[in-house]
Amino acid sequence: MQVIYADSNFENYGPLFSPDGKSIIFISSNKEMGFLKLRAEDNSTVDLLSEPKDTAAYHAWSPDGQYIAISTTRPNEKAQINLIDMKTREVREIANGATREIILFSWSPDSSQIVFQSNKTGNYGIYTIDINKGTLTQLTKNDQVNVFPSWSRSSCTPQ
Repeated sequence: MQVIYADSNFENYGPLFSPDGKSIIFISSNKEMGFLKLRAEDNSTVDLLSEPKDTAAYHAWSPDGQYIAISTTRPNEKAQINLIDMKTREVREIANGATREIILFSWSPDSSQIVFQSNKTGNYGIYTIDINKGTLTQLTKNDQVNVFPSWSRSSCTPQ
């Protein structure tokens, strides 16, 4: 086993390989800040996004490898999902302020939508967002706790 990144001043967690297996993203945090880092195929490490400590909740590669999505929730603010374009490294906010908390999410197989759980209405429900249009759709409308959304690999309908 090989160590891919080490810094005694930071806690590192949540490593995820890119869809092509050539890069890894992970969260690295110290007492003040959390960083979404990319460890590239050439062994370089770059910061893709920085946030106040404990505000980054979840991150995932799009199936096509074009984007990384990361959810953030700051105290007394609403949640958002940031998309990082891996070609340009530009960060774009989606679902900004649409909900109070975004916990888990999953990409659609065609990388066009994200399904996520949120407590927007007070109970955890399941929502989708179109990453290009920003259209938010509530899928569950009940008083139950709805969690752990995922997609079928063969369709663009959340399961």
